[in-house]
This record gives sequence, C-alpha cells and structure tokens, in this order.
Amino acid sequence: MKIYISSSVWKALLWNEENKKILPILESYIHEHHQLYTSVYSVLNVFSEFPKDQKEKERSFLHLVNEIVEEILSFDKETLEILAGNVHTANVTSLFHLLSVESSTALLSGMEEVLYFETAKENLFPESKLPLRNLFRKMN
Repeated sequence: MKIYISSSVWKALLWNEENKKILPILESYIHEHHQLYTSVYSVLNVFSEFPKDQKEKERSFLHLVNEIVEEILSFDKETLEILAGNVHTANVTSLFHLLSVESSTALLSGMEEVLYFETAKENLFPESKLPLRNLFRKMN
C-alpha cells in the first residue's frame, strides 16, 4: 500500500507531546511493507516552522524523512496547476489550503492513504451524531 505522510504528521513528530503514539504506527506500516511517501511541499511546510537558529534540527528532520520514506515526491506540472488553482483557498484558511494541496498531491501520485495528525477538544462537536475519528483517538 502506498501511504502519503502529511506535514501535520511530521510536525507532530517534532513538536507534539503525543509523538510517542505516532512512531509505533509508522513502524507498523514499515514492518507491514507499506511504502511511505511525502512531498517537497510537505517538507518545505515543516521547514517553514523551524526557528532560524535550529539548523541542526532541520538536518535531523531531513535525515528522519529520508530514513522513513521511499521517495520525496517533487513538483510536477499537475501539482503546480493545483497550487495555482488553490490560491484562493490560501486566503480562506491556511490549514484548508495545506490539506487541499497535500491531498491532491497524494491523489495524483497514486497514494492509497494519507496520514494526517490533528488534535481537538473532546467537546468540539457536542451534538454530532456521526462519530469522527482521527489517527489516534475517537472524538465524539
């Protein structure tokens, strides 16, 4: 199975206190011989979050990415068209724009699954009848 790792998973690995829950999941994918991918867009998005004085941590992150993924997907013509077409979503919300671009990149690259990491308050959707799930826990 081809699985795309989004920038939200990379950021959680680096900066979220729940990162110890992520590593076993990624390890299980590797042991089950799934192919893990990410894109230049996702890596650059994570790099934009690093403080300027943490160059060593940037190198460590890039080493981690190279160890885990089969390939870092580059930009191609279709991806650039999606980026250009989604410029209006960047003004609405940066998270929506990011999810849109990463999902589109994964779809165009033939991924079967996309991994996202999101945390939310348990009472965020108090009247929801549909159970919502993220990677790590059930919400409502």
